[in-house]
Amino acid sequence: SLDGRILDLKSREPIPNATVWICDRDATPFGFDACAEHITGVDGRFSVTGIPDERVALAACASDHAVKAKMVPRGANEFHLLELERGWEIKGQVVDGRGRLVPGARIGRNPHDLAFTEDIVLETPFGETFDADFSPALITDANGEFRHPGVAGRDRSIFWGIAEGWFGVPSAWVRSPTHASRPLELQLVPPATLRFGLGLEGESIQGEVSLLRRVSRRTNEMLNAELDDDGRYFFGGLPGRELKLRLEIDGYLPIDLGQVLLVSGETTDLGQLPVVAGATITGTVTDGSGPVLEARMVQVDFGNQERIHKFSEVENGAFSLRGVPLNEEVVL
Repeated sequence: SLDGRILDLKSREPIPNATVWICDRDATPFGFDACAEHITGVDGRFSVTGIPDERVALAACASDHAVKAKMVPRGANEFHLLELERGWEIKGQVVDGRGRLVPGARIGRNPHDLAFTEDIVLETPFGETFDADFSPALITDANGEFRHPGVAGRDRSIFWGIAEGWFGVPSAWVRSPTHASRPLELQLVPPATLRFGLGLEGESIQGEVSLLRRVSRRTNEMLNAELDDDGRYFFGGLPGRELKLRLEIDGYLPIDLGQVLLVSGETTDLGQLPVVAGATITGTVTDGSGPVLEARMVQVDFGNQERIHKFSEVENGAFSLRGVPLNEEVVL
């Protein structure tokens, strides 16, 4: 059984008639339809019996409050206190480039812990960092519609659809709670693709290639390239707009592509790009008496106009940094 109580986070008062969901690990759709639903009493308490003998998700929500969820280990028998912050309902639909409703699409939301601007969101190829931060995941139903009874009360948020083979266009800023009361229409468009080859002195080269993508003012992440059958590289799933791009190539100097216009549903081919071999820096992380075996990462910074960072994992205190420019001062 599961027993607990639902309180308002600020006032500490019990919340009567709050909804409590018990979801087993197979209940991934989050229209709340897949989860057993229960209602709290006037004192905000609930008691649910017949819980499966496995790890389950416990979630709760109430009017004008955000959903709060926690995982309950198998066989846990403690009292569960859930304190709900202020929140609001969001709802809407996901449509593709032809105006068709898309069932089974996930809903993404900009991460809470990153300082976003609208430009950064729009210029970022979404990936794992931008997966939906709802627990369980928020997914459209068979009619392509979604509803969340209570998202956390941030000042503003950006939402987008996530579906295989499509690029989710970010919504405008949704400010709570005024804009959130209007149904959202989240657009999916065909993604853009970027193709290119790499060559050194007329010979094609192959290796690990990444595309720099900006996540926030302080955080960069890399999108790894895929290798085609013809030995050329490509990035799929990119937004169709003009982006400032830079390639990171293992063992070679970065290639600054500048502003590149990408078109939704089309492939932009950059042809054969020349590469320049870089230096390799090897060394050891030491405390003076020997290698620091607990060390995890070494960073090198270089570049005069725009600082470029490369990283190397440390194994048993040793590191190796490839693709560092020759005849230029760098910082480790």
